[in-house]
Amino acid sequence: MCKNMCKKLLVFSLAFFLSLLSLQFFNLRNETISQKTTANLTIPDNSQTVQVIRPTSYNYVPSAIDCFQNFQTAVAENDKETVISLINFPIEVQFINKKNQPYYKIIKSENEFLSNYDKIFDDSFKIFISQRKTSQLLFSTSGEIFIWKSIIRMKPFYTNDSRSSEVKVISLNKYPSYQ
Repeated sequence: MCKNMCKKLLVFSLAFFLSLLSLQFFNLRNETISQKTTANLTIPDNSQTVQVIRPTSYNYVPSAIDCFQNFQTAVAENDKETVISLINFPIEVQFINKKNQPYYKIIKSENEFLSNYDKIFDDSFKIFISQRKTSQLLFSTSGEIFIWKSIIRMKPFYTNDSRSSEVKVISLNKYPSYQ
């Protein structure tokens, strides 16, 4: 009896979740993305702090698309400074150890990232990034943006007024275990 109830509850929950997800998808499709309002976040001094808050809408979609396209171009052109400007530090990056096992490393600074740049962006990873399309971006309700199996994760960072945001890369997962 309990197993049947649990199964029914699980099926109902899954159906409810999928219906909410489809509603979000259709609402997102109906928004006019053509009116690009990319936010250029400038912080003249340290008096204004940047906070991450949960977005109330998908108003960051154009910024996410721009961020990904800029990231793709910068990686393809080996423009290290632009790549760094599109990353929020610390960033989680996946590497392979000598035993061919994947492991994550938290890179805390721009200098540390630059010293690992060639290990992170080897030729195969550059090709992989160049082949992704913006239509493959996935937007979660938590505000994170994923590209194909979470290889690249991005997130919008909002100012205190929560009207303007800047999307940044927060994780690079070169070797997903379920590839």
